[in-house]
Amino acid sequence: PDGVEKATSVSIGDVIVLVNEAKSVYLNDFSTFGIAASYTGKVATDYTLTVEKGNTEGTFALKTTENTYLSWTSGNTLVTVEDINNNSSWTITFQSGNIVIKNASDSNRTIQYNSANPRFACYTSTQTAIQAYKVVGGEKTLTAGYDLYSIIKNNFGAGKYYLSN
Repeated sequence: PDGVEKATSVSIGDVIVLVNEAKSVYLNDFSTFGIAASYTGKVATDYTLTVEKGNTEGTFALKTTENTYLSWTSGNTLVTVEDINNNSSWTITFQSGNIVIKNASDSNRTIQYNSANPRFACYTSTQTAIQAYKVVGGEKTLTAGYDLYSIIKNNFGAGKYYLSN
C-alpha cells in the first residue's frame, strides 16, 4: 500500500488499521484481548482489518490478516473467530474523529483502548477512544484463503452472480 489516511467513514471492502493516536499504538495481534504495538510517525499497516458485511442488516464484520473475525464473547474480551455471527458483527459510526465500534450482540460493548492495561478490548465503561486509518493507494492483493465465491458470498449473500464488462 502507498499509505494511510484517517477514516471518517467505512464501506465494505475498505482495509483499515485501528489505533489510539494519543498513545501512538495500533491493534496488531490477539490473545484474550487485542494486543497493542507502538508506531512512530506513520501508522503501521502490517496488521489490517478488511471491512465485510456483518451477520445482520446494517452491521459489519472486521476480517483480520489471518482470515478470522474480531469478536466479543464475554466480559471485556476481544478475540478472533472463524465465522461471522452476531458476536463478530459490529455497528460502526464516527464521532469527533473517533471510530465507535459497537457489538451487534451487545450494543453496550464498544471496542476501546485501555491505557492503564495497554490493550484493545470490548468495554461497557468509558476507556480511551480509538481511531481508524484506511489503507490507500497501491494494488489491493487478496490474502491467502480468499476466493471470488467467498468474497461475493460474504459481502452480498448466497446466490448467482455474473461478471460483465
